[in-house]
This record gives sequence, structure tokens and C-alpha cells, in this order.
Amino acid sequence: PKQLADTTPFADVQRQIIDALLLREWIDLAHARADYDKMDEVIAFLVGACDNVTLANLDELINMTGTAAAGDLLDSLKVVAFQDTLAQRPFASQRINSQLLWSHPLNPDSAVAASSFLLLGQRFIVDSYVTGQVVFDKIEYEGVRVPRMLPDPLDVLFALGNDAAAQLLQSELEQYHYAPNLAAVRYLVDGYEDAFWRESLFNYWLQAIRGLNPPEDRSGLPFTLQTAAWWQRTMNTQLGSWTELRHDNLLYAKQSYSSMIVCSYPYAYLEPAPECYAALSAMATCAYQKFSEWNLDSRTLQFYHSAAGVYDNLAQIATRIRENNTVTEADARYLRGALISAGMCDPRGYDGWYPSLYLTTFDGDMGLADNLWKKDFLVADVHTAPTDEFGNLVGWVQHAGTGPINLGVIVLPVDGQNVAFAGPMYSYYEYLSTGFERLTDEEWADLYQFPPSVRPEWTRNYLADIRGYAQAGGPSLMTGMRAGRADVKPPETPLLVASHPNPFNSSTLIRFVLASDAKEAITELVIYDSAGREVAALYRGTLAQGNYLLRWEGTDNEGKCLPSGVYFCQLRHGNQVAKGKMSLIR
Repeated sequence: PKQLADTTPFADVQRQIIDALLLREWIDLAHARADYDKMDEVIAFLVGACDNVTLANLDELINMTGTAAAGDLLDSLKVVAFQDTLAQRPFASQRINSQLLWSHPLNPDSAVAASSFLLLGQRFIVDSYVTGQVVFDKIEYEGVRVPRMLPDPLDVLFALGNDAAAQLLQSELEQYHYAPNLAAVRYLVDGYEDAFWRESLFNYWLQAIRGLNPPEDRSGLPFTLQTAAWWQRTMNTQLGSWTELRHDNLLYAKQSYSSMIVCSYPYAYLEPAPECYAALSAMATCAYQKFSEWNLDSRTLQFYHSAAGVYDNLAQIATRIRENNTVTEADARYLRGALISAGMCDPRGYDGWYPSLYLTTFDGDMGLADNLWKKDFLVADVHTAPTDEFGNLVGWVQHAGTGPINLGVIVLPVDGQNVAFAGPMYSYYEYLSTGFERLTDEEWADLYQFPPSVRPEWTRNYLADIRGYAQAGGPSLMTGMRAGRADVKPPETPLLVASHPNPFNSSTLIRFVLASDAKEAITELVIYDSAGREVAALYRGTLAQGNYLLRWEGTDNEGKCLPSGVYFCQLRHGNQVAKGKMSLIR
């Protein structure tokens, strides 16, 4: 019988309790209690005491509650009384959690396994208790549950008295802050008297493993037995023997479980841009009406109809935020419904109105494709300048591109405290090619990830680098607000050049960056062979700041194919020089 939980319907709990009592009645009617008791005695001798509610426990509960038969519990009031009595008994709780239990990292209370009846039950073993106490959600540090999801077998060894094991656990102890948990289980194991170690053959075996722990004073031992190598070999023996012990008792020895991390969204923030949402709602409504006239499939029509409703709701909420800087409780509930977790934190298990804004389409033979997870590394050539300002033929092509979705983190005051909101943000790129070079989406998807970066200089104001440092060197709008810029990364060199692919066979794309403070100056990009001879002048002209790209086909100034080898590209902008190395493989 399970204790009534918020997530378990009462009727299910009632049915399980009645089933347990019926099973007890059938065993007694079959005069099988003596056989059952003998089986339980054998398992207890081999492994240990049961860690679940037993038949003997049910007998006690029936006597205490005056329950004459299982049918009495068809009365819901008697079920509640039965549960209340069970909750007060020492056998109600499981000492080792071996169930799937959800827990939130910010919940101040650990998840508690419900009372559970098993006919022959799984057995309490102290090593499983140890592993269950040093994982999520039993570890708390500075008021937060630490998500250490897996124990280390060395935790068991330390709890069994091997002090040396703690040295090998040092990095995990520092990372997960679970030293108090480990110390507590060690204290528990050290406190067991001899009677505990003689309760079962399982415990006898554990006691034998404990007997291999290194003594505190090893000075009287032969030199070999004082070395770290010897005692690490001994730890290997201990854990190997422990593995055999667990293997031979898999059926009845209770295995510990970590609690499962559940995702929840107590806050959500909507950017107060009602004009944007209203325009999107109007667009979706217009599309729905026209596509209805064209008799498009119902899935597409439903998408646009649903999207129009979502954007209309967002427009209304955004208006209230802009006018009053507050949201109603109904607004807050709706915003929290942007993402609804199915319980686990797998993002592909999310539901809610935000995923509904992505149209599911057919992807050839693959069937339905969820466009929410589609990676759109797109590039568009948006303008062409055949000549520069002096009439020289340059073939400049301005490109704009998108890369992977960035994680945006924004801190805003909510109810008197700062709350960090996280969400997806565009990544935007710009570059200028020469020679009328126009990139495809496929080339761009392969190219964008290689340095130097081709993101506009002004994005540095809000972007952090891979280590979380704020970036410097980009322009900033004059807003009257002064933002703190702690740990600002020093500016990069203003002149960068690189190529991709490298090595290359037929052609490579060479990118170079002139930073925002770069003045207009004579710029040239020249290719040299390994002997230092100029073989190709790819560009000579006047350039200012920006991200540039051109393609080199591995040819010289006369258009002849160059042989395999190492080549060097040199970028010169005014008095500054940057170099790169490329390998041509024919």
C-alpha cells in the first residue's frame, strides 16, 4: 500500500491497499503462512531484513485499525485511517529509495519514498543505503540540492572504513560538496555493533571486506606493504569482492536510486513589445484566411489558427506590462505555460504554446519533422557593389547570416528579488566577399564556426565568451544607463585572418576581420609559397572595419594551378600585418 501522495489518485491508493490485504487473506486461506515465513527466514539469513511492508506488518495494522477484511476498506474513511496508522509505524518508510521519484533542486525537502508492500520484499543492505545518501537529492549545499546523480564505489569503501578512499574522492567532494553526507554514513557504519555484522551472510561478507582496510599504523609492516601501490591494489581487491557480493544477491538486495530532477518554470518574462506580437497575430490570421480559401491541409490551417491566438494573447499581456509594469495571475500562469515539461528535463519532451509556434512539416521519407529543433544556419547575399568608390572592379557582395541559437541570460527584479531568466537568442553574422563570391547555406553552415568571428562589432556589448567573460572593443549605444562590466576580457588583436577548409584540395575560403577601430587604409591579401615568393595577390585596395571573405582556388596570378604544399597568406592593413598558413593537397 502506498501512502496517499498529491500525484497519486486516491482510488489507486485504495485499490493497492485492498490488493495487499486480499493477498494476505489468500495466503492464510491456503494455509501457506508457514511456507512464506520459512522463505522469508531464508532470504533474511542470506541477505538481510526486508525494507518494505511485510505480511507481519499488515497483521499489526489490521489489529490496530480493527479491519476485519479487505472489503472494509471500500469505505474511503477507513482507508484514510489505515494510512494514518501506517504512517506512524516505524516500518512505514523505506530506508533505501529504489523507486522513480521526482525532485526539484530548489525544493528544501528531499523526496520521500512511499510505503510499499512486497510479498517477499527487497532487503536492506548498508552499502545501498550509503550510495543512496550521497546522490541527488540527499546532498544540500548553501540551500540548494546538488545534482550528483551517480555515486562512486569508493564512497562505499570509505563508509566501510577505508580512509584512503577519501583521498581518491577529493575532486568529487570538492565539486559536489557531499563530505557531510559521506561522513554521516561512515559514522553510521562505524557505530554498528558486532550483532549487525552477524545478521546475514551478506553482512559477514562486508565485514570481511572491511578487514582488508589499511591499519592506521603501517610502520611495522614490510616496506612493500607500506607503499601506495600495495594499498591501492588492496582497494582493487575490496571492490572486486564487493562486486561479486552484489552480483550474487541481485534478486533481493535492494538497489539505491537517485531522485529524478524535474524541471519547473516558476517565472516567465515577456518582452513588452505588443506591436510585434500584434503584427504576428495579424499575419497568422491573414495566412489562415487565405490558406483556408485554398483548402490547404488541416494541420497547416490549425497551426496558423493556433499561432494567431497565441500572438494575440501575448500582445494583450505585453500591453499590460508596458502600461502597468505588472501582470495578472492569469497572465503569469499563461506565460509559465510557454514550456511545459513532461516531467523529465529532456527538451524534446516539452509541450506548451512556445513549441506550438513551430510548424511540423513532412521531411520526405522521414515523415513528420519537428522544426522546433531544426538548425537554421542560413546565409543571404543582400547587396552587390560591382566596383569600389574609385571604379575598380571588386565584386563586393554583402552577406547576412544566422548561426546557432545562443543562450541568453537576463537578470530582472521580481517581487523584490533578482531572478535570472534564460531563453533562446538569435546569433547574427555579417561579412563582405569579393570577386562576386556568393555563399550557399551549406558552405555557411560549415564555415561560420571557424575563427575569426564574423559577428558585428556591436554585438560584443552583450555577448560573453566561452568562459563567461564580457567582451570589450565594440561600440555601445548612449542610453543614459551605465552597466557594470566585471571581468571584461581584453580586446583581441584588431587584425585576424584564417581559412577554411584547411588543408584544402580545390579551393578555400579566406576570412579576415578589421576591428571597429580600424581606420580606412590600403589593404592587401597576398599568398606566398614556402620559399617566401609571392604566388598570388588576391586583393589590393582600400578597406575600413568589417568582416571580409574571398575564395582562393589554389592558383597563381596567371590562373595556373599550384602544386601541393604549404602556403602562407599575409594580410596587411596600413601598418598592421596578420598571417595564416594553409596546406594545399592535390
